[in-house]
Amino acid sequence: MTISDGRWVLILLVILTQFGCSIFKSTNYYYTNTLGMKLIKIPAGEFIMGSPPEEKDRFTSEGPVHHVHLDEYYIGEKEVTVGEWRKFTNETFYPWDKWSLLETYAPGDSYPILFVTWEDAQAFCRWLSKKEEKTYRMPTEAEWEKAARGEMQGKKYPWGDALPDGTQCNFADKNTEFPWSDKNSDDGYAFTAPVGSFPPNGYGLYDMAGNAWEWCEDWFEWNYYQYSPKKNPKGSDSGIDRVMRGGSWCNDASLIRCAFRGAIFPDVPNHPRGFRLAMEP
Repeated sequence: MTISDGRWVLILLVILTQFGCSIFKSTNYYYTNTLGMKLIKIPAGEFIMGSPPEEKDRFTSEGPVHHVHLDEYYIGEKEVTVGEWRKFTNETFYPWDKWSLLETYAPGDSYPILFVTWEDAQAFCRWLSKKEEKTYRMPTEAEWEKAARGEMQGKKYPWGDALPDGTQCNFADKNTEFPWSDKNSDDGYAFTAPVGSFPPNGYGLYDMAGNAWEWCEDWFEWNYYQYSPKKNPKGSDSGIDRVMRGGSWCNDASLIRCAFRGAIFPDVPNHPRGFRLAMEP
């Protein structure tokens, strides 16, 4: 074999290797269920959780910054939608009476479901687990934060440190009339946007900042990071509030940061509150 022939063989091997990796990624990095919901595989490994004292708009519950190791898990590519929630309630006759409220805030099947309590979200997970013979649940807040960061360490938002300007997410901008609305930004929506309307983060996940608040599995504890386990933390054993993450269409930039920890009474179905699925591998 000549040197030239050897180079061509090497080039061919590189191409085949890359093509093979592409095929592997396209069939193994996500799972699509019978409802058509795509869940992205988040690889096992360590990430840096929380925010440092010098971060602008940091809340004291977000510290100290600490390293957390998580086992592999799957998380929803998008927030659970009105259409997916409709399939659940139609099939189970689940007693939920907030449909008229969605007409303003989420007026179509492609919008995120809102007005759900923590138990409502749990009921959806139980139904889907039985239907699919999989283990569906809400993500822990550690799983949620790792997913939101999209492999970036120490950044404020899923896209980096730049303040939102209307192109990255749906938040309180010029289309809203709150005292904290950013009148210099325009995301194009007065309320929620259809899921996936803005660019995904590094893991291919949509709306990890803004649009709808997302319930997590955990009880909220203000000082939890001071003693939380380094591997697979699951929150306090009890509490009054459940954790919510991500902020919503009606929140300013400080509340849609990756590290922000919302604390909400689990039985309150307010308009910005939705959820995203997680699934055991």
